[in-house]
Amino acid sequence: MNRSKKLGTNLITRYKENDVSYRGMILPKMKGNKPPKEGTTIVPQWMVNTYNPDEMDAKHFWSLATKESIGHSIISRADISDRDEINTRSFHDLHLKLGLVHTLFNVVKIIKGRVNFLEIGPGLGNIKILVKERFPQLKWHGLDVNCLFKHPNLYRGDGRTIPDKIPELGIVYSINVFQHLSVAQRVSYYNDIYDKLNPDGVFLFGMFVVNETNENEMTPEGKRLFGVKDENGNYLTHFFSQFTEIEWYGDIIETLEEIGFIVVDTKYNNNYCTFLCGKY
Repeated sequence: MNRSKKLGTNLITRYKENDVSYRGMILPKMKGNKPPKEGTTIVPQWMVNTYNPDEMDAKHFWSLATKESIGHSIISRADISDRDEINTRSFHDLHLKLGLVHTLFNVVKIIKGRVNFLEIGPGLGNIKILVKERFPQLKWHGLDVNCLFKHPNLYRGDGRTIPDKIPELGIVYSINVFQHLSVAQRVSYYNDIYDKLNPDGVFLFGMFVVNETNENEMTPEGKRLFGVKDENGNYLTHFFSQFTEIEWYGDIIETLEEIGFIVVDTKYNNNYCTFLCGKY
Protein backbone atom coordinates (compact mmCIF):
# COMPACT_ATOMS: atom_id res chain seq x y z
CA MET A 1 0.00 0.00 0.00
CA ASN A 2 1.45 3.39 -0.97
CA ARG A 3 1.79 6.33 1.40
CA SER A 4 -1.29 8.23 0.14
CA LYS A 5 -3.47 5.19 0.91
CA LYS A 6 -1.77 4.46 4.22
CA LEU A 7 -2.63 7.97 5.43
CA GLY A 8 -6.31 7.40 4.73
CA THR A 9 -6.23 4.02 6.46
CA ASN A 10 -4.54 5.60 9.49
CA LEU A 11 -7.23 8.28 9.73
CA ILE A 12 -10.09 5.79 9.66
CA THR A 13 -8.25 3.70 12.27
CA ARG A 14 -8.00 6.77 14.51
CA TYR A 15 -11.72 7.36 14.03
CA LYS A 16 -12.59 3.71 14.80
CA GLU A 17 -10.49 3.82 17.95
CA ASN A 18 -12.20 7.09 18.95
CA ASP A 19 -8.85 8.87 18.95
CA VAL A 20 -9.44 12.32 20.39
CA SER A 21 -5.78 13.15 21.02
CA TYR A 22 -6.16 16.56 19.41
CA ARG A 23 -9.18 17.61 21.49
CA GLY A 24 -8.34 20.01 24.27
CA MET A 25 -4.81 20.23 22.93
CA ILE A 26 -3.98 23.84 23.67
CA LEU A 27 -0.46 24.63 22.59
CA PRO A 28 1.14 27.57 24.43
CA LYS A 29 1.47 29.74 21.35
CA MET A 30 0.77 29.89 17.67
CA LYS A 31 3.47 30.99 15.27
CA GLY A 32 4.09 34.70 15.63
CA ASN A 33 3.88 34.36 19.43
CA LYS A 34 0.11 34.88 19.45
CA PRO A 35 -1.62 33.22 22.39
CA PRO A 36 -4.71 31.20 21.42
CA LYS A 37 -8.12 32.64 22.22
CA GLU A 38 -9.85 31.11 25.21
CA GLY A 39 -11.62 27.90 24.23
CA THR A 40 -9.56 27.45 21.05
CA THR A 41 -7.86 24.17 20.26
CA ILE A 42 -4.52 24.57 18.48
CA VAL A 43 -3.71 21.49 16.40
CA PRO A 44 -0.01 20.70 15.85
CA GLN A 45 1.07 21.70 12.37
CA TRP A 46 2.60 18.29 11.67
CA MET A 47 -0.81 16.68 12.09
CA VAL A 48 -2.50 19.16 9.74
CA ASN A 49 0.26 18.84 7.11
CA THR A 50 0.56 15.05 7.29
CA TYR A 51 -3.14 14.41 6.77
CA ASN A 52 -3.74 17.19 4.28
CA PRO A 53 -6.12 16.00 1.51
CA ASP A 54 -3.41 16.83 -1.04
CA GLU A 55 -1.28 14.07 0.47
CA MET A 56 -3.99 11.41 0.43
CA ASP A 57 -5.76 9.13 -2.03
CA ALA A 58 -9.26 10.59 -1.89
CA LYS A 59 -10.91 7.57 -3.49
CA HIS A 60 -9.37 5.21 -0.95
CA PHE A 61 -10.10 7.46 2.06
CA TRP A 62 -13.77 8.05 1.26
CA SER A 63 -14.32 4.42 0.35
CA LEU A 64 -13.10 3.45 3.82
CA ALA A 65 -15.06 6.26 5.46
CA THR A 66 -18.40 5.26 3.98
CA LYS A 67 -17.79 1.60 4.78
CA GLU A 68 -17.01 2.52 8.38
CA SER A 69 -20.06 4.78 8.77
CA ILE A 70 -22.17 5.85 5.81
CA GLY A 71 -24.34 7.96 8.12
CA HIS A 72 -21.37 9.89 9.48
CA SER A 73 -19.85 10.33 6.02
CA ILE A 74 -23.02 11.99 4.64
CA ILE A 75 -24.91 13.63 7.53
CA SER A 76 -22.44 13.39 10.45
CA ARG A 77 -24.68 10.84 12.16
CA ALA A 78 -22.80 7.65 12.95
CA ASP A 79 -25.90 6.28 14.71
CA ILE A 80 -27.89 6.09 11.43
CA SER A 81 -27.18 3.45 8.80
CA ASP A 82 -30.50 3.12 6.94
CA ARG A 83 -29.95 4.56 3.46
CA ASP A 84 -33.50 5.88 3.00
CA GLU A 85 -33.36 7.71 6.33
CA ILE A 86 -29.93 9.14 5.52
CA ASN A 87 -31.17 10.34 2.13
CA THR A 88 -34.26 11.97 3.66
CA ARG A 89 -32.29 13.64 6.45
CA SER A 90 -29.64 14.79 4.00
CA PHE A 91 -32.23 16.54 1.85
CA HIS A 92 -34.01 18.24 4.75
CA ASP A 93 -31.05 18.97 7.04
CA LEU A 94 -28.58 20.03 4.36
CA HIS A 95 -30.11 21.01 1.02
CA LEU A 96 -33.30 22.56 2.43
CA LYS A 97 -32.11 23.89 5.79
CA LEU A 98 -28.99 25.48 4.36
CA GLY A 99 -31.07 27.02 1.56
CA LEU A 100 -29.15 25.98 -1.53
CA VAL A 101 -32.01 23.97 -3.01
CA HIS A 102 -34.26 27.05 -2.76
CA THR A 103 -31.70 28.96 -4.81
CA LEU A 104 -31.73 26.10 -7.31
CA PHE A 105 -35.51 26.39 -7.68
CA ASN A 106 -35.15 30.11 -8.47
CA VAL A 107 -32.37 29.47 -10.98
CA VAL A 108 -34.34 26.79 -12.82
CA LYS A 109 -37.26 29.20 -13.28
CA ILE A 110 -35.20 31.27 -15.70
CA ILE A 111 -33.53 28.36 -17.52
CA LYS A 112 -34.47 28.14 -21.20
CA GLY A 113 -34.21 24.83 -23.02
CA ARG A 114 -32.61 21.63 -21.77
CA VAL A 115 -29.28 21.94 -19.96
CA ASN A 116 -26.78 19.60 -18.33
CA PHE A 117 -26.75 19.67 -14.53
CA LEU A 118 -23.71 18.41 -12.61
CA GLU A 119 -23.85 17.55 -8.92
CA ILE A 120 -20.49 17.17 -7.20
CA GLY A 121 -20.80 14.81 -4.25
CA PRO A 122 -24.34 13.42 -4.76
CA GLY A 123 -24.23 11.09 -1.75
CA LEU A 124 -27.16 8.69 -2.02
CA GLY A 125 -28.87 10.63 -4.78
CA ASN A 126 -31.64 12.81 -3.31
CA ILE A 127 -30.95 15.69 -5.70
CA LYS A 128 -30.90 13.25 -8.61
CA ILE A 129 -34.44 12.23 -7.60
CA LEU A 130 -35.51 15.88 -7.26
CA VAL A 131 -34.18 16.72 -10.73
CA LYS A 132 -35.99 13.77 -12.28
CA GLU A 133 -39.31 14.58 -10.59
CA ARG A 134 -39.34 18.39 -10.66
CA PHE A 135 -36.93 19.61 -13.33
CA PRO A 136 -37.40 17.76 -16.62
CA GLN A 137 -35.41 20.47 -18.42
CA LEU A 138 -32.27 19.40 -16.53
CA LYS A 139 -30.16 16.39 -17.48
CA TRP A 140 -28.53 15.13 -14.28
CA HIS A 141 -24.86 14.16 -14.09
CA GLY A 142 -23.01 13.22 -10.91
CA LEU A 143 -19.36 13.23 -9.85
CA ASP A 144 -17.99 11.57 -6.71
CA VAL A 145 -14.78 9.99 -5.49
CA ASN A 146 -16.84 7.15 -4.00
CA CYS A 147 -20.05 6.41 -5.90
CA LEU A 148 -22.80 5.08 -3.61
CA PHE A 149 -25.34 4.17 -6.29
CA LYS A 150 -25.39 3.28 -9.96
CA HIS A 151 -26.43 5.65 -12.74
CA PRO A 152 -25.22 5.92 -16.35
CA ASN A 153 -24.30 9.58 -15.78
CA LEU A 154 -22.53 9.10 -12.43
CA TYR A 155 -18.76 9.37 -12.76
CA ARG A 156 -15.99 8.55 -10.32
CA GLY A 157 -13.55 11.45 -10.07
CA ASP A 158 -10.27 12.25 -8.35
CA GLY A 159 -11.55 14.88 -5.93
CA ARG A 160 -10.14 17.91 -7.73
CA THR A 161 -10.99 17.83 -11.46
CA ILE A 162 -13.98 17.30 -13.76
CA PRO A 163 -13.49 14.47 -16.27
CA ASP A 164 -13.41 15.43 -19.95
CA LYS A 165 -16.30 13.05 -20.72
CA ILE A 166 -18.71 15.28 -18.78
CA PRO A 167 -20.33 17.62 -21.36
CA GLU A 168 -20.72 21.40 -21.28
CA LEU A 169 -22.81 22.36 -18.27
CA GLY A 170 -25.62 24.78 -17.50
CA ILE A 171 -25.62 24.29 -13.71
CA VAL A 172 -23.05 22.93 -11.26
CA TYR A 173 -24.37 22.18 -7.77
CA SER A 174 -22.55 21.02 -4.65
CA ILE A 175 -23.25 21.10 -0.92
CA ASN A 176 -21.10 19.93 2.00
CA VAL A 177 -18.26 18.84 -0.27
CA PHE A 178 -15.77 21.68 -0.61
CA GLN A 179 -15.16 21.98 3.14
CA HIS A 180 -13.60 18.50 3.05
CA LEU A 181 -11.08 19.52 0.38
CA SER A 182 -7.79 21.33 0.60
CA VAL A 183 -7.71 24.91 -0.64
CA ALA A 184 -5.73 23.75 -3.69
CA GLN A 185 -8.36 21.12 -4.52
CA ARG A 186 -11.14 23.72 -4.23
CA VAL A 187 -9.36 26.10 -6.58
CA SER A 188 -8.75 23.26 -9.05
CA TYR A 189 -12.48 22.51 -9.07
CA TYR A 190 -13.38 26.20 -9.46
CA ASN A 191 -11.21 26.46 -12.56
CA ASP A 192 -12.61 23.30 -14.11
CA ILE A 193 -16.17 24.35 -13.33
CA TYR A 194 -15.62 27.75 -14.93
CA ASP A 195 -14.25 26.08 -18.08
CA LYS A 196 -17.12 23.56 -18.24
CA LEU A 197 -19.96 26.05 -17.75
CA ASN A 198 -21.65 27.51 -20.81
CA PRO A 199 -21.68 31.35 -21.06
CA ASP A 200 -24.97 31.57 -19.12
CA GLY A 201 -24.02 28.81 -16.69
CA VAL A 202 -24.49 28.95 -12.92
CA PHE A 203 -22.37 27.55 -10.09
CA LEU A 204 -24.15 26.85 -6.76
CA PHE A 205 -22.23 25.57 -3.75
CA GLY A 206 -21.90 25.82 0.00
CA MET A 207 -19.31 25.19 2.73
CA PHE A 208 -18.05 26.40 6.11
CA VAL A 209 -16.82 30.00 5.87
CA VAL A 210 -15.47 32.39 8.49
CA ASN A 211 -16.05 36.16 8.45
CA GLU A 212 -15.63 39.08 10.84
CA THR A 213 -19.19 38.64 12.14
CA ASN A 214 -19.26 34.93 12.91
CA GLU A 215 -15.60 34.51 13.91
CA ASN A 216 -16.29 35.06 17.61
CA GLU A 217 -19.78 33.54 17.82
CA MET A 218 -20.52 30.88 20.41
CA THR A 219 -22.67 27.76 20.12
CA PRO A 220 -25.70 27.23 22.42
CA GLU A 221 -23.45 24.88 24.42
CA GLY A 222 -21.03 27.75 25.11
CA LYS A 223 -18.30 26.59 22.74
CA ARG A 224 -16.64 28.64 20.04
CA LEU A 225 -18.33 28.30 16.63
CA PHE A 226 -14.84 28.25 15.14
CA GLY A 227 -12.82 26.61 17.89
CA VAL A 228 -9.99 24.80 16.10
CA LYS A 229 -6.89 26.35 14.51
CA ASP A 230 -3.51 25.26 13.24
CA GLU A 231 -0.28 26.80 14.51
CA ASN A 232 -0.37 29.36 11.68
CA GLY A 233 -3.74 30.69 12.84
CA ASN A 234 -5.89 29.12 10.11
CA TYR A 235 -9.33 27.94 11.20
CA LEU A 236 -9.96 24.22 10.70
CA THR A 237 -12.81 21.78 10.46
CA HIS A 238 -12.33 18.08 11.12
CA PHE A 239 -14.08 15.02 9.77
CA PHE A 240 -13.05 11.40 10.35
CA SER A 241 -10.02 12.90 12.18
CA GLN A 242 -8.91 14.82 9.07
CA PHE A 243 -8.38 18.58 9.32
CA THR A 244 -9.12 20.96 6.45
CA GLU A 245 -8.93 24.74 6.32
CA ILE A 246 -11.98 26.97 6.74
CA GLU A 247 -11.34 29.96 4.50
CA TRP A 248 -12.25 33.58 5.05
CA TYR A 249 -15.20 34.90 3.06
CA GLY A 250 -13.19 37.64 1.37
CA ASP A 251 -10.49 35.21 0.23
CA ILE A 252 -13.07 32.93 -1.39
CA ILE A 253 -14.72 35.83 -3.21
CA GLU A 254 -11.32 37.07 -4.43
CA THR A 255 -10.40 33.61 -5.74
CA LEU A 256 -13.70 33.14 -7.57
CA GLU A 257 -13.51 36.59 -9.18
CA GLU A 258 -9.89 36.09 -10.27
CA ILE A 259 -10.99 32.95 -12.12
CA GLY A 260 -13.76 34.88 -13.86
CA PHE A 261 -16.87 34.23 -11.78
CA ILE A 262 -19.24 36.93 -10.68
CA VAL A 263 -20.62 36.20 -7.21
CA VAL A 264 -24.30 37.06 -7.59
CA ASP A 265 -25.46 36.19 -4.07
CA THR A 266 -24.31 34.64 -0.78
CA LYS A 267 -26.35 33.52 2.21
CA TYR A 268 -25.12 32.68 5.71
CA ASN A 269 -26.41 30.15 8.21
CA ASN A 270 -24.12 30.51 11.26
CA ASN A 271 -20.81 29.05 10.08
CA TYR A 272 -22.10 27.97 6.67
CA CYS A 273 -22.30 30.05 3.51
CA THR A 274 -23.92 29.29 0.17
CA PHE A 275 -22.77 30.92 -3.06
CA LEU A 276 -24.56 31.69 -6.33
CA CYS A 277 -22.04 32.42 -9.08
CA GLY A 278 -22.27 33.21 -12.77
CA LYS A 279 -19.72 33.95 -15.49
CA TYR A 280 -18.58 37.38 -16.59
